[in-house]
Amino acid sequence: MILAIDTALKKCGYAVGEKPSTIIECGILWSDDRREFAEDRAISMVDDMDGLIRQHGVDRIIMEMPAPQAPLMRYRNKKTGMQEKFMPRGQADYGVACGTIKNELRHRCPAIPITRARSDQWSQQTKKDAHKAAAKLLYKGYEPTQDPDGDAADAICLLALLADPEAFNAALFAGNAIAKRTINPRKVGAAALFKKPR
Repeated sequence: MILAIDTALKKCGYAVGEKPSTIIECGILWSDDRREFAEDRAISMVDDMDGLIRQHGVDRIIMEMPAPQAPLMRYRNKKTGMQEKFMPRGQADYGVACGTIKNELRHRCPAIPITRARSDQWSQQTKKDAHKAAAKLLYKGYEPTQDPDGDAADAICLLALLADPEAFNAALFAGNAIAKRTINPRKVGAAALFKKPR
């Protein structure tokens, strides 16, 4: 059984199943907003993940990790007139939350292997609409209207990446085409969507 986690600071998308077509449960885990620090918010979500691991007998975990080099923001310092670089606080907090979740899961479940998927690599630079369309192709029970930010969709895609990489790549390709409106999913059967271009 696989637990897939789309990590974030305020909420995490998750999916539990052997493969995308047989997902048992998927949804959103919310952090405790009353907690001030990123580490404390992340630990509040790990408590829920721990419950999912025990409830479903999870033996593998895949989670999204941030790209090693976050883009730096540029701004002009009004006092000196010089351009300066800085990392937005949200990026740093996201990295802290991801690291805390990973370390806390390793501490609580040392026997379960954790696969990390870099955010810039697994998504292949596609947009959230493509992930939602791919998730709908992979798991018929997924409802995009109940997942406005696409966190559960990302978790479904991550689960597919670990369980069946070929189906994941085909679904992401088709999802990207649907999102860009180059394919109408109502006019083309699901089997045709999974055909790769020559």
